[in-house]
Amino acid sequence: MTLAISMGRKIYSNLKKAIQYIISIHIPIILTVFVPLTLGWIYPNILTPLHVIFLELIIGLPVPLSMKTNLWKRI
Repeated sequence: MTLAISMGRKIYSNLKKAIQYIISIHIPIILTVFVPLTLGWIYPNILTPLHVIFLELIIGLPVPLSMKTNLWKRI
């Protein structure tokens, strides 16, 4: 019973970290779209699909490297 509880806590901790990781990548991309729209700036193409892919590559690489030390714990 205690083993199951400890495994459940580790799974919960890993899920929290995974959600934090996903949010840390996507919030800057969402802000780059909504800040110009809320301030009324006019851009013909704020984010085309090519821009989103580029931002995912640029933002997506440093985040796992910075979180690498403690992202996933072994169960």
